[in-house]
Amino acid sequence: METDQAVRDCLLNLIAGLEEWGKELGEPPALLRNGHMQFVPLLMLEGKEAPIDLHSLIRLLQKQWMIHFSHDNRQEELGSVSNFHL
Repeated sequence: METDQAVRDCLLNLIAGLEEWGKELGEPPALLRNGHMQFVPLLMLEGKEAPIDLHSLIRLLQKQWMIHFSHDNRQEELGSVSNFHL
């Protein structure tokens, strides 16, 4: 069941990283980057296309998990994503 643990670790990193990023805008947190790096090989094992950068990851999460991001006055700090809400 190593894959199950890998999936859990990946999801925990993604969720915690997105939560942390939503609290303080700026550079994406290490947890989010680690979760992204864990997510890519898991998707590739399934034969699915993997997001190559964080913006692609965010778009995928918005589509698959229906996560909503709001834009505020600090949009320039993060490109097209400026805040995270669950």
